[in-house]
Amino acid sequence: ANEKRRKTRRKSQLKGESGTMDLDADNDGNITADELMLDFGGLHMRADIMLERLKLEDGLLGFLQQMPLFLLCLICFLVAISILSPAEETSAIHQHLESHFGLGDVGNIKDVAGIYAFVTAFEQKNLEMMPTSADYWCEHRYYQYAWDDHYQIPTSTCNSPRYTALGLQSAPVWTNGSGTSSSSGHRRMAGSHTDTDGPTATHDNPPCEDNDTAYALEEDKPNMTCEQDASHACSIDLGILLCPRTCGYCAPFEYESLKRFGKPQLTLLPSVLFQTRLEETACHGFAT
Repeated sequence: ANEKRRKTRRKSQLKGESGTMDLDADNDGNITADELMLDFGGLHMRADIMLERLKLEDGLLGFLQQMPLFLLCLICFLVAISILSPAEETSAIHQHLESHFGLGDVGNIKDVAGIYAFVTAFEQKNLEMMPTSADYWCEHRYYQYAWDDHYQIPTSTCNSPRYTALGLQSAPVWTNGSGTSSSSGHRRMAGSHTDTDGPTATHDNPPCEDNDTAYALEEDKPNMTCEQDASHACSIDLGILLCPRTCGYCAPFEYESLKRFGKPQLTLLPSVLFQTRLEETACHGFAT
């Protein structure tokens, strides 16, 4: 009996050393204190692992104590985000911009002509959302408010050659017959202001004069003046640079409101197109 007990103890010791000791003597799936005491001599405990486990459990207890405060702060943060930046309204803004500018059709562009057509339409849509664009303001001397006998309604028109030079609309041939009369209630750009109680410009307006000599040299037309060639000069960029007086590019500018801006969104600047072209090189390979 002693020999058998010794062999059994030896067997349990070998299993314990190899990590395969069976502590569940009755195979019921639970290790009781009595079962541990039966083979207590063969048990080994790693102090470092036990310390790591105790620290982990201590940290979990501290985390559970701080969990309610964390959840409260998280809920307050989510509520603040939903108030400051509501997802529904932000999504509606994105959908409106996509439909307004036709961004969904970008994937259908296959050639250069399609690119320029899209850019032209994009700029027109951008002007509709710009409160300071030519769609909503007209220079006072070109503004006409008249009665339409056909539709029996008042109409506002702006046949401004200035917009023709800038490529914003098609208008009649440039004329220099109208003056720059001022009246109250007009929107005035930066320039001199006659009201004593109103704002004044930081700098004086530059002198309003034509450089006829430089224009004649640029166009290779001796003795030609800006006023004599106004229909041509004011339709090109030289009118802005050399003929500001004839073409009406001298401050101050006064504007009349063409129509009310009622868009829920607005843009501040016109669209800008950047082009990147490959550097020219000699043909090689299959290129001819």
